[in-house]
Formats: sequence, structure tokens, C-alpha cells
Amino acid sequence: MTWQRFKARKHILPYSNMILQRSLALFTGLLLPSILLFSFQNQPIKLSRVRVENTNVSVSVPKNFHLMTDDEVASKYFSTQRPTAIFTDANNKVDFGINLTETEWRERDVVMLGKFSKASIMNGYPKVTILQEKAVTVHGKQFYLIEFIGEIPEDTKAILNKGKISRYHLMQYTIGYGNQYVFNFNCPSSMKATWQNPARNMMNSIKLVPF
Repeated sequence: MTWQRFKARKHILPYSNMILQRSLALFTGLLLPSILLFSFQNQPIKLSRVRVENTNVSVSVPKNFHLMTDDEVASKYFSTQRPTAIFTDANNKVDFGINLTETEWRERDVVMLGKFSKASIMNGYPKVTILQEKAVTVHGKQFYLIEFIGEIPEDTKAILNKGKISRYHLMQYTIGYGNQYVFNFNCPSSMKATWQNPARNMMNSIKLVPF
């Protein structure tokens, strides 16, 4: 190796090392937030048991959920009949609703009630993908479970175009104490992977106690 080539190599190597160090720093800077976000998203969602006021329902909900106020319910759910209770997260994106209504249905009619409710679901969204439906037993009580994704396509002619709407739902129905009970968990479909298991845990925690 000539002296001139050796001198050139001495200048090139530090410069190459500097480029490599900067590339590694940039890669680490881009990768680290993704790792932290992934770790945060995969943290278990802790549930806390609550007794729903003015009902005989005991259920476990995420610790950071709060009861929606009347104003929050009115702004999000356009219905003349307010649900008995709705819990929501801090961003009002993930909801767990409970509704009790007096009924003449008998407890043995739970499956029939579920079938009727499915028909209402199919009419409620232009597109419904049923993930599962079945009778289940929770703490000795029979429920009918329906898990689905409901979609509303984008309406480009709408004055307020909200784009395509797609929500994941896990619902359970039961009958008892002269009441029909509806439990409805829902969140954006994009959050299904995060919330599917916690939603199932919430549904499996439901207890009906005597008034």
C-alpha cells in the first residue's frame, strides 16, 4: 500500500465510522418509540368490580373507565331512551353499556331473545360480519352472546362526512327478575385486537344478584 493510499484510508475510516454511528442513532431513535408503544399497548388491562347503581348488576370494568354523563350520552348516542348505564374510557372511544327493561319474556326464552336481537343488529348496520353467536353460561346464568363488526360506508354526499365507520361489538343478553338485560361492549374495529380479550373478561364477570 502506498503512503498516499494509506493517508486517504485514514481519512475515510473515521468518516465511515461517523456515518455508521449516525445511522445507528437514527435507527434507534425511530425504533425505540415503536418498541415502547408496542409494550404499552400489550400491557394487561386491569379490571375492577363495580355494582351498577340502581340495578342488581355487578360487573368488572377497566379501572380507568368512568360513567358517562347525560351530556356525553346525548352527544354520542342519538336515542330517546337513555341506557341504564354506560362506562367509557378517557377518550370516549371504548364503551360498555348496560340496559335493563321490564319484560314478559321468561328466563327460558334467552336464546329466542338473542335471535330477535340479532335481527335488529342486522338492520342497524348496512354491513354486519358475525364473528360468533352462541348461548353461554356465566356464574350459573344463561346468556346469549353475539360478537360482530358493524360497518357504515363513507357517505361522500353527507354535509359532515365522517368517512367509513366500523365498530367491534360484543353483546350479551339475558332475562331475570322480570327484566331483560343487554350488555354491549363496543370500540372502533381498529382497536379490536387490544380490547377483544378484556371485553370477554368483562362479559364473563357479570353477576346478577337479588334486588
